[in-house]
Amino acid sequence: MHHMNSLAIPSPRGFDGVVQGVTLLDLIQMECLAMSTRAVRVEHSGRSGRIFFTGGQIVHAEVDALKGEPALFELLRWSAGSFIIED
Repeated sequence: MHHMNSLAIPSPRGFDGVVQGVTLLDLIQMECLAMSTRAVRVEHSGRSGRIFFTGGQIVHAEVDALKGEPALFELLRWSAGSFIIED
């Protein structure tokens, strides 16, 4: 049986793609529970925004010209869309 050597290309961790029926609030709770430090890009109807996490806490958000809390509340109002985790 052959073992892959340590120079093999590492595969990215986690899942990629679209999750049906998950709200942005669900996603935020998952990031907080995972103590994540990364950004989540959220897209909906040609608009996109980002939520930034540090150690599982939301530290910043932005969408269009909005920044901080107003941006987060705007993103939470979106009823549908997609998200991309950016490490």
